[in-house]
Amino acid sequence: MRRSLKWSLVALGLLVPLSAQAHRAWLLPSATVLSGPNVWVTVDAAVSNSLFVFEHFPLRLANVGPAPESVGDRGRGADLVITAPDGSQLEAQNGAIGRYRSTFDIELKQAGTYRISADYDGQVGPQTVIAVGQGFMGQLFATVFLGLGAVFLGMILTVATVVGVYLARRRARQA
Repeated sequence: MRRSLKWSLVALGLLVPLSAQAHRAWLLPSATVLSGPNVWVTVDAAVSNSLFVFEHFPLRLANVGPAPESVGDRGRGADLVITAPDGSQLEAQNGAIGRYRSTFDIELKQAGTYRISADYDGQVGPQTVIAVGQGFMGQLFATVFLGLGAVFLGMILTVATVVGVYLARRRARQA
């Protein structure tokens, strides 16, 4: 083979992008933006070729459900860490491991941002964030009533000022 053809093929091989077809681990919460007290969220965890498609096998989580028998000695799974807005750690509840996904529930008791991650042996794994607000309607009503209170207070002060000026002028005329 000629030398120039050989180097051309090597250069062409380096220019062709190599795409890895590895499986991707992911976490999918049932909702990511919520409001109200004592909200529950269900999270699905799986490993698949396509994101959010249950097609390959469940994401093994160390502290969710019983370890499947097929795991054998391949490890105990990823460490599931659920961090509340105040920095405390929450436990997953109602955990189960199925054929294609792991699933668990989280009770979100306080407003703020919750972070969920599943890390393997110090390596960063899939992560998700859930935001819980105080309640849109409650804040809306508080704002409306505060505005109405300011309007009525202004009206009362205006009427009191007009009455005070009227009485002061009436006394001044009589004197």
